[in-house]
Amino acid sequence: LGMTVCFVDSCTMVEVPFGDQKYNKHNKLIGRTMELGGKYLRSTWKLGTFARGERIIFHLSLEETRTDEIDKRLSLYSKYAFIGIQVTALEAPLEFVADGMNEHGLSVGVLTHRGAFYQDENKDANSKDKPDLIYIQLVPYLLGNCRSIAEVIATLESIRIIAGPLLGHPGNYVHWTIHDADGESIVVEYIKGTLNIHQNTVGVLTNDPSFDWHLRNLNNYAGITPFNPDRSRDITLVETEVGQVPKPVGHGFNLFGIPGDFSPASRFVKTFFLKQIAIFNSPPRNEREAQTLVTGLINSVFLPYGTVAKTSPLDPLEFTQFALIKNLKDRVYMFRTYDSMVWKKVDMKQLMPKLQRGEKTHPLPLFDGTVGIEDITDKFL
Repeated sequence: LGMTVCFVDSCTMVEVPFGDQKYNKHNKLIGRTMELGGKYLRSTWKLGTFARGERIIFHLSLEETRTDEIDKRLSLYSKYAFIGIQVTALEAPLEFVADGMNEHGLSVGVLTHRGAFYQDENKDANSKDKPDLIYIQLVPYLLGNCRSIAEVIATLESIRIIAGPLLGHPGNYVHWTIHDADGESIVVEYIKGTLNIHQNTVGVLTNDPSFDWHLRNLNNYAGITPFNPDRSRDITLVETEVGQVPKPVGHGFNLFGIPGDFSPASRFVKTFFLKQIAIFNSPPRNEREAQTLVTGLINSVFLPYGTVAKTSPLDPLEFTQFALIKNLKDRVYMFRTYDSMVWKKVDMKQLMPKLQRGEKTHPLPLFDGTVGIEDITDKFL
């Protein structure tokens, strides 16, 4: 069984704190974009809920009669309810969760990482006796079984993540951004078959190369500052027929040298510095101000359809299919799509009575035909 849909390289995650972080480090918003799959997946994106006790781990064939290959040590059913973005892969009877948040405020999301190498061939003594879990099923598995980053780490250390037969191609591989309601944040990667867990203190993630490479790369842009440059303090200004030179004319020179292309490395640098400088000059005091900042940062890496070149004839044109903002403390999940920039909100706390009873809900399509334009002509009539 083959799968023609290809993951792309332009997902971006950013974390923005608000309020007094000394006493309330859980006051954060998590924003992200999703560019997976081009227009091929546009009609299959859905927002769905998963109740307590719902089946979350399947064979990739989705044949319910096959039970022999799933390790009995894996939890096949969800202990905790969660909400998530689902997508159906083309030419594969497979639906998987790409991003979600559970009832305890744990958030897990995938971003493409072509450099990943899972544990399929890792047969050392520390891993050979662990149950195997295919990497695309990790999001629902963690959301359904973990309440915190600490529990996520313990779970990851108890299982072996493999590529599996269906999606075992580096173009489809991912790493994970994981956050909890206490304000903790980690990046999970598999490098050369080994689990790597990074504390994400910078609050940004994109795609390749590995996360630690991106951290070191920030040092190459140390000259970007929150202050407007004043050359009178370091070199002598020269009088010319056009006035003193060199001196900045206008605003924005503090960001000189910040990358503007859509490559993963550039998006990481751009998002990090825009966030840090904005927080330095005007730290968000409340959730509303944080939401505005997250929206602005997401907008800065928004990909219009057709602007990013293909790398092969089969490569789908990348564009920002949708974006998310999550408030893990209050269990709020928001999304908007390429067609409509209006944020749509789901308050998971209001859904919990139904999800606690194990009741299923119908998933909602992300692309619903709306374009987010409000006609206010009648207000002038």
